[in-house]
Amino acid sequence: VVAWVVLAAQLRGGTCASLTRLSAKQPEQLKSALTGGACWAVACVDVEDKGAGQQLLERAMDDGEAAGACQGATLRCEEKLPSGKSTIARFGLRRSDAAAGHPVLFVAANGEVRALGVEDYALVDSEKQTATPDHRRLAKHVAEAGAAPRPTSVTTDEGFQTACVAKRHCVAIFVDSGAGDA
Repeated sequence: VVAWVVLAAQLRGGTCASLTRLSAKQPEQLKSALTGGACWAVACVDVEDKGAGQQLLERAMDDGEAAGACQGATLRCEEKLPSGKSTIARFGLRRSDAAAGHPVLFVAANGEVRALGVEDYALVDSEKQTATPDHRRLAKHVAEAGAAPRPTSVTTDEGFQTACVAKRHCVAIFVDSGAGDA
């Protein structure tokens, strides 16, 4: 029996990272994961994707950079939160991908929740209208999401809107470039 388990793991491409199971029934842990400062990559497991999201995230979290940047988790995203809303409704996660059989994946970091689009976890061929899930692509996006914030130089109002105002947390430092004139 053990030989079959080892063989099955080898056929699947080796062992996969284990994911933490988040639940609306544990509201403090869920709140900490979704609104705290740490990075979490989450696969919704109650969507019609035949387990593809969970498997994709497990393989992506095998990547050292992704695993070092974020914690991987699963969540029943349609389950009601204490507020009465589901996670999908509370954070405005897209359901169109799930309707097409695609996984619903999102990243929560620094108090912000961002849904991952198909282009974030799959190789998209617009001519053939296909999307092939790729754990390496997902791992890259997870690692980027968990990376420490980098300083950004902003020179326009639009740039400030994108880089700061649209974010939940932002520190802005104004440098007067004409300070030497006074």
